[in-house]
Amino acid sequence: MIKDLAILAVALLTAVVAFFADTVLLPGIVLLGLPYFVSILISAYFLSPRVTAGVTIFTIVLKLMADLSEQAPSYLSIMYLIALALVGFLSTSLASKMRREATLAAEAQAWRRKAIDIFESIADGFFVVDREWRITCVNKQAEPLLRHRREELVGKNLWEVFPEAVDTIFYEEYHRALDEKVTVGFQQFYPPFNTWFEVRAYPTSEGLSVYFRDITERRRAEEEHERLLKEVQYERARWQSTVDNMVDLVTVCDVAGRVVYINPAYSKMIGLLARPDLPLEEHPKYYHLFHSDGTMFAAEDLPLQRAALRNEVVRDVEIVHRAADGREFIGVFSAAPLHDDRGNVIGAVAVGHDITEQRRSEEERERLVADVQHRAAELDALIENMAEGVAITDSAGQLLRVNRAGRQILGVLSPQSVPRCLTDIPEESVLAPDGHRLPTQDWPFWRALRGEVFAEQEVVYVRPNGDRRHLLMAGSGLRDAQGTIRLAITVFRDITAIRDLERQREEFISVVAHDLRGAITSIRGFSDLLMRTAAREGVPETVQRSLEMISSGTRRMERMIADLLDVSRIEARTLSLVKSIVDLPSLVQDVVARSEELTKGHHVKVFAHGEIPQLEADPDRIDQILTNLLSNAGKYSYPDTEIAVEVEPRPGEVTVSVTNLGPGVLPEDREKLFTRFHRTRQAQEEKVPGLGLGLYIAKGLVEAHSGRIWVESEPGKYATFRFTLPLAS
Repeated sequence: MIKDLAILAVALLTAVVAFFADTVLLPGIVLLGLPYFVSILISAYFLSPRVTAGVTIFTIVLKLMADLSEQAPSYLSIMYLIALALVGFLSTSLASKMRREATLAAEAQAWRRKAIDIFESIADGFFVVDREWRITCVNKQAEPLLRHRREELVGKNLWEVFPEAVDTIFYEEYHRALDEKVTVGFQQFYPPFNTWFEVRAYPTSEGLSVYFRDITERRRAEEEHERLLKEVQYERARWQSTVDNMVDLVTVCDVAGRVVYINPAYSKMIGLLARPDLPLEEHPKYYHLFHSDGTMFAAEDLPLQRAALRNEVVRDVEIVHRAADGREFIGVFSAAPLHDDRGNVIGAVAVGHDITEQRRSEEERERLVADVQHRAAELDALIENMAEGVAITDSAGQLLRVNRAGRQILGVLSPQSVPRCLTDIPEESVLAPDGHRLPTQDWPFWRALRGEVFAEQEVVYVRPNGDRRHLLMAGSGLRDAQGTIRLAITVFRDITAIRDLERQREEFISVVAHDLRGAITSIRGFSDLLMRTAAREGVPETVQRSLEMISSGTRRMERMIADLLDVSRIEARTLSLVKSIVDLPSLVQDVVARSEELTKGHHVKVFAHGEIPQLEADPDRIDQILTNLLSNAGKYSYPDTEIAVEVEPRPGEVTVSVTNLGPGVLPEDREKLFTRFHRTRQAQEEKVPGLGLGLYIAKGLVEAHSGRIWVESEPGKYATFRFTLPLAS
């Protein structure tokens, strides 16, 4: 800017000096008009076209004033003025052209520097040849790949520098790209460098641009992979041939416990083939796998699955197989996990042998021993002191004896009170397990007298006082030498307590399954969101947050079953917490969002009153407390009502409350509401699922945080569960 002003001052000063000389010092001298032209030329050479035009006008005005003051001839003045205007016009055009040329030169230089920077920043090697195969450009990444510095390459003929490449794929593909104007790509080994190259060549108007990279290590890895794959295939074929011809029973599963292979001997025995697509939980049912006591195996307790899922070595587990035609086969199996090179479990193999005939012989021997024991059971002392109930019936249906345990089970006070005959027992006193009246011919006593031998028949017996007891009964008949049944012995035991426990266990399993389904639903929902968002928008921040929520939900699922064991830990005061700084409002919002299935049919609102300070707590345990309370609110709310969750700071603590509109909690239930296995009368009458552990666990978790939990309710209107958490120290 200062330089331009200085030049402008010189140009104007030149014009003023010319005016002064023309009018004062040497008036009338024609040559004095030349300085006016010099002023215009100075501005044209150094200044912009606009400034040059201004200087031209200024100069013309001065010359016109000089001529008027000297009264010069008009023709001469006009000539000067025309000449000055012409010079000014030409000078302005010259200045404009010079300025454009300077601008274009600067832009060209900038683009050249940018192009060089781009070429140098390319990760691959890059070079350019003209149509005469002279190398015109080489980036720095190409130097180590080509074993030459760029100064040794630029300007040289490509085939003279690399004569070994003539008549190779490089030569043929480069010529094809240049001659046919097509882009070529290939991978080729170059022996002089002992290197594999991946090449892409693009034709241009000036020649050919080539991008290339060293893929030697990748190719070696691929070749090694192919070699190892062939070895694995050979070993697998050898293993397959060996196992296919074994007489032992062999089965293999994957890391998830799904059976992927059954050898012919095993398949022939059970009459089934492997189904790799079969879900794990359906394996016992599909393959008919039972314990020796007749109960079906749980999928995760099978030897093969224990080895795969728990990394266990399992020995000599007996499995009963039931074929489709009703036959049973017994196998004794051992299993071991399969590991990869890093020690990770990749599956498991189980090997067994058929002991069906051996076991049948053992069972026959046991039956003979049992017959002897039954005959000996006629002795009063033995029968009377048995822990199980024993009833002995003759062929006419007369009850000859019921031992002491039997009388206690049947609710009979003395031997004299025992019915004399089976026909004296009221028909409504013997029921099937489902509560319906059991036909007389199916009573265990009559079945034994008909000669049936049964081990586990369950009946419900109604005592004289109306109390119902579940009985598990076994019976058989005793024959004389001619094979005629003379006596029937029925042994039974009271399994009422077991059935009560089983009922509670089933309810417990139902609760666990429900919670797990809720977590899985959350994972599936966020997975869908991930797929939709990724397909439409790339990978934005919302998808990342969804991934985090999926991960968090998965961790909670893994801990869910362990959390159900917290009941015993709470009782033993061994509950552990993993505390961290928690943003409680955010955590509450997250739990509510993931608990939509638990509160289905109810809109859940979250209110945060005031500024909620941070807490030091176990976020997963707080999640569990809120989930239990939301589940409770969802179960006991009137249809289509709102559930409110409030977070409120108090001195030294934060209070969280969950309020639902519903039947509320009766006063007589409040005292035991937070005790283990407590079910309210309403829950029992309406058969609301649950074991009565949710509030007990919530209380234990709150107290483990040094907090308090209580309920406020107005029966028939609402119930509010509140708990407190101390502030972070």
